[in-house]
Amino acid sequence: MNTVTMSNQTEKDYLKKVNFWMLLLCLAHIPFIAGIAAYFDTGILSALIVGSLIASGPLAMYFIQKDSKVLSILLGIASMSFSALLIHHARGMIEMHFHIFTFIAMLIVFANPWVILAAAATIAVHHVSFYFLFPASVFNYQASFGIVVVHALFVVAETIPAIITARSFSKYIIAQGSIVKQLEELSDDILSSANSAANNSATLSSNSKEQTKALEVTVLAVDEIIQTIQKSSEDAVKSQSVSQSSKTSADIGQDSMLKMISSIKDIENCNAQMNSQFEDFNHQLTEIVDIIGEIGDKTKVINEIVFQTKLLSFNASVEAARAGEHGKGFAVVAEEIGNLATMSGKSSQEINQLLMTSTNKVESIASESKIKIQQISQVTKEKIQSGNLTANECHEALTAITKNIDEAIALMKNIHLSSGQQSKNANEISKAMKNFGDLTSINTQTATYSEDSSQKLKEQAEGIKEVVESLSKAVA
Repeated sequence: MNTVTMSNQTEKDYLKKVNFWMLLLCLAHIPFIAGIAAYFDTGILSALIVGSLIASGPLAMYFIQKDSKVLSILLGIASMSFSALLIHHARGMIEMHFHIFTFIAMLIVFANPWVILAAAATIAVHHVSFYFLFPASVFNYQASFGIVVVHALFVVAETIPAIITARSFSKYIIAQGSIVKQLEELSDDILSSANSAANNSATLSSNSKEQTKALEVTVLAVDEIIQTIQKSSEDAVKSQSVSQSSKTSADIGQDSMLKMISSIKDIENCNAQMNSQFEDFNHQLTEIVDIIGEIGDKTKVINEIVFQTKLLSFNASVEAARAGEHGKGFAVVAEEIGNLATMSGKSSQEINQLLMTSTNKVESIASESKIKIQQISQVTKEKIQSGNLTANECHEALTAITKNIDEAIALMKNIHLSSGQQSKNANEISKAMKNFGDLTSINTQTATYSEDSSQKLKEQAEGIKEVVESLSKAVA
C-alpha cells in the first residue's frame, strides 16, 4: 500500500469516527434544548420537532456514507442550527451565544475548513435574518445592528484561526495515520528480521559446530593426501626409470626394424632379378620353339625331296620295264632308291611328328612356366609389399612409441616436480586448515553470542510492536 492510499484510508477512518461522535452530540441537543424550552416556557414540542428536522439531514447522510465530507459539512450546519435553536428557546439569553463559539472550536476536529466556513455562514445568516424578523429570539435586550456586527466580527475572529488550525490538523491527521502505518510495517519488518536473525544465528551456530567437525576430518584427509602425494612422487621416479629402459628397448627395436626393412628391400631386388631371369628363360624357350619350327620346315623340304625321289624311282622303274632285259639292273636300283625314299619319308614323318610333339610340349611348358612364374612373382611381390608395409608400420609405431616414451619421461619429470610442489602446497593447506580451525572455533563462539543478541533483538522488536499497537490505539 503506497503513502497516498494509506493517507486516504486514514482520513476516511478518522472522518467515520468524528462524524459518528458529532452526530451523537447533535442528537443529544434535541432533549437538551427541549429541557431549555420547558424551563423558559418557549414550547417543548416545537423544540423537539425543529431539533429532529435539523438532525434528520445528517442522520440520513450518515446511513448513506459514514465517512463522507458532505456529512461533516451537514453536521457543521446542524451544530450552528442547534445553537440558533438554543438561543431562540432561551429567549435570546446572551450567555447562550457562547454555544456558537464553543461549537466552532469543536468543529476543528473535522480537520476540514469547509465545515467551519459552512457553520460560520449558517450562524451569520441566522443572526442577520432573525435580527430583522425575530429580534427577541436573538438578543434578550434592545440591541442595535452594531451589536450584530460585533458578534459577527467575533465569529470571524474565531473562524479564521479555526480554519488555519483545521488545515494544520488535517495534515497532522494524514501524516499521523501514515506514520503509524509505517511504524506498524517497520515494527513487523524489525520483528521479522529479528526472527530471521535469530534463526540464522542458530543455524550459523549449528553450522559452525558441524564445520568444526568437518574441518577436523578435512585436516586428517589433507594429511593422507600429503602421504599419497609423496608416494606418487616416488612412483613417478620409478616410472621415469622404467620409461627410460623402455625407451632403450624401443630404440633397439627401431634399429632392428630398419635393418629388416633394408633386408625386405634386398629380397625385393632379388625377386626382381629372378623375374628377369625367368623372363630370359621364357625367351630362350621361345627361341627353342622357333628352332624346332625351322627344323620342321626343313623336314617338309625333305618330304618334298622324298616325294620327288619316289616319283623319279617310279619313272625309272617304268623306263627299266620298257628297256626289258637291259633295264633290269636299273630297275633294281630304282626299286632300292624307292625303298630308301619310302624309308626316308617315313623317318621324316616320324621326325615331323616328334617335332610337333616337342613344339607343343615346349610351348605348354613355356606357357605353364610363365603363368606359374607370374603367379609366384605376383604373390612374392604382394608378400614383399605387405611385409614392407608392415615393417614401415612397425617402424612408425616404434617411432611413435619412442616419441610417447620421451613425452612420458618428460611428464614423469613434471609429475615429480609437481608432486614436490603439491606436497609443499598441501603442507601449507594443512597449516591453513589448522589456522582455519582456530578461526572456526572463534566463529562458533561469535555465532553463540550472535544468537543471544538476536534473541534480545527479537524481544526488543516485540516490545516496539507493542508500543506501536498502543500508539495506534491511542491515535484511533
